[in-house]
Amino acid sequence: MNYNDFLDLVKGRRSIRKFKSDPIPDEYVNKIIEAARWAPSGANTQPWEFIIIRDQALKVSIMKIINALRGSDKNSMGNQITGEPDPPAVTKAPVFILVLGDMRARIGLPGKAGQDDRKWQSVLTSSLASAFLYLHLAARSLGLSSQWQSGVERPDAGPALRKLLGIPDYMQIYDMIVIGYPDMAPGEKRMRNIKEMVHYDFCGHNEFRNDEEIQSFCKRDR
Repeated sequence: MNYNDFLDLVKGRRSIRKFKSDPIPDEYVNKIIEAARWAPSGANTQPWEFIIIRDQALKVSIMKIINALRGSDKNSMGNQITGEPDPPAVTKAPVFILVLGDMRARIGLPGKAGQDDRKWQSVLTSSLASAFLYLHLAARSLGLSSQWQSGVERPDAGPALRKLLGIPDYMQIYDMIVIGYPDMAPGEKRMRNIKEMVHYDFCGHNEFRNDEEIQSFCKRDR
């Protein structure tokens, strides 16, 4: 793959909120997981575990747990968060993949790093994020679409999800990806100008966006 092909793959990865119920071949799911397990991780600890969820009743139950917590959600500007995926639309997707992080992998960090709670959590989060991104890109390479369901990582969702899926306490619930064939066309993705986000060597406050510029960019209908 050359760079242009890779960039097309990255640009083509878009969040989809409506899926067809068409099944995904087991071979595709295996390929997606195979890509994710090659992601970089701190000290090669490979702390990830993947729960593949196909059972319809479980998918419905998971989305009920997530959406029950969203009613009071507001963003940092105090606006109600709306536009989240409809549970029926999301549960049509044939596969959910829940990503977990094994806290016991901490013993793989060398020296004092393994004894530092903040350092370990940073390493764990970055490692799981890498695997999570690989899941999205692998799905796209197979002609599939995906949706990031971040509500599973909320502490108030954890107990219900652990009970529902039998997840032990030493596993951190990280995030969940919904995968399937799209039943909608995504709108145009608004991107920041590359010149606004790249800085060289020493940079001062004036090189970064101010609060008003950030609010202007982030203020949009959801």
